[in-house]
Amino acid sequence: EPFHLKLDDVRLQRFFARLLVTPDGELQLDRLLRGDKPKAVAAQAPETPAEPMVSASDVQATTVTPGAREGEQSAPVARKSEPLPVALGRFTLDGGTVIFNDQFIKLNYTANLSQLKGSVGPLEAGKRGKLLIQGKVDKTAPINITGELEPFSQELFLDVKAQARGIDMPAFSPYSGRYLGYNIKKGKLSVDVHYQVEKGMLQATNRIFLDQLTMGDKVDSPDALSVPINLALALLKNSKGEIDIELPVSGSINDPQFSIGGIVFKAIMNLLLKAVTSPFTLLGSMFGGGEELSYVEFASGAMAISPETEQRLQQLSKALVDRPALTLEVTGHADPVQDTEGYRKVLLERQVKSRKVAADVARGKAAVRLGEVQLTAEEYEKYLTQVYKDAKFDKPRNMIGLTKGLPVPDMEKLLLDHMQVSEDDYRNLARLRAQGVRDWLVNTGNVPQERVFVLEPQVGGGEEPGNRAVFSLR
Repeated sequence: EPFHLKLDDVRLQRFFARLLVTPDGELQLDRLLRGDKPKAVAAQAPETPAEPMVSASDVQATTVTPGAREGEQSAPVARKSEPLPVALGRFTLDGGTVIFNDQFIKLNYTANLSQLKGSVGPLEAGKRGKLLIQGKVDKTAPINITGELEPFSQELFLDVKAQARGIDMPAFSPYSGRYLGYNIKKGKLSVDVHYQVEKGMLQATNRIFLDQLTMGDKVDSPDALSVPINLALALLKNSKGEIDIELPVSGSINDPQFSIGGIVFKAIMNLLLKAVTSPFTLLGSMFGGGEELSYVEFASGAMAISPETEQRLQQLSKALVDRPALTLEVTGHADPVQDTEGYRKVLLERQVKSRKVAADVARGKAAVRLGEVQLTAEEYEKYLTQVYKDAKFDKPRNMIGLTKGLPVPDMEKLLLDHMQVSEDDYRNLARLRAQGVRDWLVNTGNVPQERVFVLEPQVGGGEEPGNRAVFSLR
C-alpha cells in the first residue's frame, strides 16, 4: 500500500491462451480485467446497421469521433489516468499457442495462432518497450509483429507494424456470410498494417492483399450489405485475380463507442459501396481519368472519335483489360437541340461526298466509304452545286427565271436552313456514336468484343448534355 509491482525478466515457454468474443459481442478479457460493465459502454462487435454506414465518397479515410449512437445517452469521455505503478522487464515468448474464438458470429469463427516466439518489453511508465513477435496462423501462414509501446503511462503510446502472409480465406466464411451474404469458396489473405496511437488518437493503415478470392454459396442474412458483391469484386480484382487495397482509418480511443474492429469494418464496407455506386470513380483513381471515364462527349453532330475522346478511351480500355470479369455497356445519345446545327453540316457533307462516289463508280472506279472520300476545293464546289440544284425548295432565280448561281457559302446556308433532320436521323447518329466507341475499344483498345455491348440509342437531352456515349458496367 500503495500498490506497485516490479518484475524482471519473464519467460513463457509452450504457453497456451484462449481469447473469446462472447455471444454478447464482448471480449472475454474485458470481464476478466474490469468486471461487468454497463451495456451502454461495453465493447461492441461491429454490426451492420439498416442504413448505409458511410457515404461512398468517404472511401479515402474513415474517422470515428466521440459521441454515442442515436438514441443512447453519451457516456463520459475517459480522462487521463495516473501512470500505472508497474514495471515489467522483458517478456520472452517461446513456443506459444493462442486460440481465438468468436462466438458473436454464427457460425463461430476460430483462428489458431501457433509457434509464437519473440519478446515484449521492458514495459514501464515513461519508457517505450520493444515488441517483436513471430508465429503462424493456422500452422501455415507466417505472421510478424514489430514496434514500440508504452501501456502504463498516463496516455497509451503505440507504434506497431504487423504482416501476415497467405491466410486461407474460407475460414472467414462466418463473417462474409453475415455481412456480405456469401460464403468464401477460395482465396488467400495477406496483410500489412501499421497502427499508431498517441495522445488518444489512432492513425492506421491497412494494406490488404487478396489472391484468387472467390465467393461461394449465397447466405440468407438480414445483416448482409445490399450491394452486388460480385460486381464490387470484379471492379477490385485485376487480371491476375488479385485485389490490392489500402484502407486508412483513424479515431479517438477515448470515444466510449470506439471499436477498432468497427472502424476497419466500416472502411471495408465503404470501399464496397464506393465500388458499386461510383465504379468509374474507383477505376479512375486506379488508371486515371476520374469520374469522366463514365462517358465520352462528341462535338455537335459528330460521330468521329476525337483526340480527346481517344485519350479517355485509352484509360477505359486499360481498366477493362486489367479487370477481365467486367463487361461494358455503351449507350449512344443524340440531342435534337445541341446536335442540330452540327449534324446538318455532317449530313450535307455526306450528300456532297455521295455525289463524287456516284460519279467515280459511273467512270468504273470501285466504291469507297464516305469517310475515306477526299475532296478538293473545286470538287467540293462542283458536287455541292449538284446537291443545291436538286434540292426541293424555292431558290433565288435570275431575270429569265433560271436558278441563280450562288457562291459556296450562300448555297451551304440555304441547304442547311432547309434541311430536315428526323427522329430516325438522330437515332442513327446516337447509334453510330456507340458503335464507333465499341469499335475503338475492340480494335484499338484490345478489349474482347464479347465484353462490349451496344445498347439501344437514346434521343433527347436530360440534365446532362445529350451529345455523348454513356457507359455502364456489369
